[in-house]
Amino acid sequence: PAKRESQALRITILLLSGVLALFGSIATHMGGAGPLACLVVSFVAALKWRQNDEQMNDEIQSRLKTLWLIFQPFLFALIGTEVKVADMRADAIGWALITLAVGLTLRTVSSICVVFGAKLTLKEKLFIGLSWLPKATVQAAIGPIALDMARDKADPRLIEMANLVLTIAVLSILITAPVGAIAIAIMGPKFNDRVVWLSDTGPEFGCVKWLGKLPDVGPDWMAGVDFVNPIGEGTGLHNEHRLFYAPLNHASLVPVLGLMKADDYLCPNNPFNGDLFTDSDAHVVTHLRRYKKNKT
Repeated sequence: PAKRESQALRITILLLSGVLALFGSIATHMGGAGPLACLVVSFVAALKWRQNDEQMNDEIQSRLKTLWLIFQPFLFALIGTEVKVADMRADAIGWALITLAVGLTLRTVSSICVVFGAKLTLKEKLFIGLSWLPKATVQAAIGPIALDMARDKADPRLIEMANLVLTIAVLSILITAPVGAIAIAIMGPKFNDRVVWLSDTGPEFGCVKWLGKLPDVGPDWMAGVDFVNPIGEGTGLHNEHRLFYAPLNHASLVPVLGLMKADDYLCPNNPFNGDLFTDSDAHVVTHLRRYKKNKT
């Protein structure tokens, strides 16, 4: 089929598979398997589509993102209607917060340990740990299942316990989502990679604010860089879509392959360091090293 028809067909099959898994699990009295099956189907589909046609996969992802923006409010609004603040027990909330804190701590430490062998700086590893703090979508999807099953059995004790499970799920959303978003927004610029772009007029330093692929640009990974000098264009907009924020004329989209880490560039053993500068450019080297010191 044509490319556009293939995209529509894949999206339709994916959505219908999710609906079938969700209602099929309810019909077979395996309600908890439905949301999990939706996640697995989406993951496997994205993995295979990326292998076959990465550009089409990115375009499908963009369309599904639009659908998610439409249906996301319904998901969180419906789970919110099930929570009754007046019925919350103080002791249960206290234990729930302790459990949540322990779980998030272990989750953060585990995510850092997973990337311990990767060639990442300590700041980058810490940022990965922070990025795993938010918990919302899965909790909103699976949280009410226990309550539905308890209501089917009409057991008051099970309903009370299921309400507690739902309350903990909602608390995890209310606490981790904003805390994680704030942590990423604040610490992201501090932990972002400082990079160098070797332009025709010399090296230009900047800070990576965005990473991704743009279907209208090509299949290569692009980096949104906030440069120290005003050598870019705009403030981080691309096709009227905000990718990142930067001062006017300091933002630029650069292929990742065209960048190198600032720490690697300023390393005394780096061959580029000496080749690009002459004695008359000593003030530039001084400025770059001062920039490194100030940003550390």
